[in-house]
Amino acid sequence: MIIIAIVIIGFLIIVIVGVYWQNRAPLEPEITYGEFPFRFEYEIDGERFVIEDTIIAEFERSVRGDMTTQAARRWQTTLMNNEGDNDPLGGSGFLLREKEDITIIFNPGFATYFMGDIDAGIRGRSENNNDVRSGPNITVRNPNFTPILTTIRVEDAHELLAEHGIILISWEYTPPVENSFGD
Repeated sequence: MIIIAIVIIGFLIIVIVGVYWQNRAPLEPEITYGEFPFRFEYEIDGERFVIEDTIIAEFERSVRGDMTTQAARRWQTTLMNNEGDNDPLGGSGFLLREKEDITIIFNPGFATYFMGDIDAGIRGRSENNNDVRSGPNITVRNPNFTPILTTIRVEDAHELLAEHGIILISWEYTPPVENSFGD
């Protein structure tokens, strides 16, 4: 009976240590701050528009996971000129076109993407492992914003935008940094 109790206690200790180890806070990044200028020029019905700003990416903290949440690095994404408030969702995206049946938003990207933290958490990787939803993208939604009809990388969006009367003239941005996380 004592041997069974020792085995059970030993097993519980191994499980508790394993859960703690799995949920420890991830290591901090080597590069914790970056500025990434971008320029997005497009045309609708013969009228040209330019969206130009700088994404500011800043490391906030690493958090330990628990039984309900995953351990993760937290990043802050802001725009230098703070002009991304025309995204109907209140994010850092820019409303390109709104019709009865669709809303088209340009999102210049998130800190996780630009700071090279592909394991930070936002899911939506494409076949070539690019994080579609955290990098610069075009999102097409229905009017009440659910569901997302499609999200596509900006450089692949020419045809999609043209289907909705938008001509992408140019797209320039600063590529992500190569970061190290003490791994």
